[in-house]
Amino acid sequence: MKISIFLSLIFIGIVGAGVMYNSGISGTTKKNGDGCVCHDPNFNAGVNVWVSGPASLSPGESANYTLYMTGGPAVKGGMNVAVNYGSLSTVSPNTAVNNSEIVHTSAKNFVNDTVSWVFQYTAPATLGVDTIYSVGNSVNGDQIPTSLDKWNYGMNFPVVIDNIVPVELSAFNVSISGYSAKLDWTSVSETNNNYFSVEVKYPGTEQFASIGNVAGKGNSVEKNNYSYGVELNKPGTYSFRLKQADFDGSFSYSNVIHGEVSGIEEYQLYQNYPNPFNPQTTISFTIPEDGSVKILLYSVSGEMVGTIFNGSLKAGKHNINFDYKSLNSDLPSGVYIYSLISGQNSLSKKLIINK
Repeated sequence: MKISIFLSLIFIGIVGAGVMYNSGISGTTKKNGDGCVCHDPNFNAGVNVWVSGPASLSPGESANYTLYMTGGPAVKGGMNVAVNYGSLSTVSPNTAVNNSEIVHTSAKNFVNDTVSWVFQYTAPATLGVDTIYSVGNSVNGDQIPTSLDKWNYGMNFPVVIDNIVPVELSAFNVSISGYSAKLDWTSVSETNNNYFSVEVKYPGTEQFASIGNVAGKGNSVEKNNYSYGVELNKPGTYSFRLKQADFDGSFSYSNVIHGEVSGIEEYQLYQNYPNPFNPQTTISFTIPEDGSVKILLYSVSGEMVGTIFNGSLKAGKHNINFDYKSLNSDLPSGVYIYSLISGQNSLSKKLIINK
């Protein structure tokens, strides 16, 4: 009977030890604890623990941070994260909030000698400096907390809480010539600026659409000038705005500006580009009203070579991609004539095929 009780106590002790390591506990960081002393009374410098994320936030702003760990047995890992003034919430699975701190609910496997957890930090409503504290425990996977497991504190990670304007714009303007628009903007300071997304709302639509990105300067206290060209396709009022995105994924919008494209009063045929070309080029033109349009290709002697385009189009500017091989791959290099024909109107220009 005594032997059975003794064996039962050993079994309970082993299981209890496994729970202690599998389910993390709070109060082990430098904020209010002595580390993972249930595994080893001393920290191990061979274990590297660090936090990555935004160094500054506005009051009440939230952002994701990542806790990394390398070193030690590197089979599985556990952790504990704490802060002074802000609040924490979970992002990675198998983590939980315990006494306002983040802990693991089950140990996580290392991948390529590294294990990591993502969590969310929300800044307090007051200005100042907060600190993110962390500790990581690299264990050997036997579910018994002993000195074979190795742990270490993470370096304290300060977060400045300030009324930050990620990007301060001093100008944002649009100029329109025909069916071409040019956006110009100037920043006088940038913080954590990854890129600007240029967005446009077309006439007759309700939603903005992204049409391209322009890389930001990251962190800058100098004046920076930006520009972006946009090709428009019909008359009407266009609305433009900038979506400024930070490296942490947060973003904000600029004010909305507007540009007007007037109706076309005449047919226009533009020089193809590139020219000379091989084998593709783009032919652009505008038509003042809906109608049938043909673009024909002729030799310089007036002999028709083929039809580049034949169809019905809406009023506005159009771009046609032309590959001479679609007509005849044996066309020789040289000068040709392309003609726009719509109703009683005909316009022509020269293009050069250069094989």
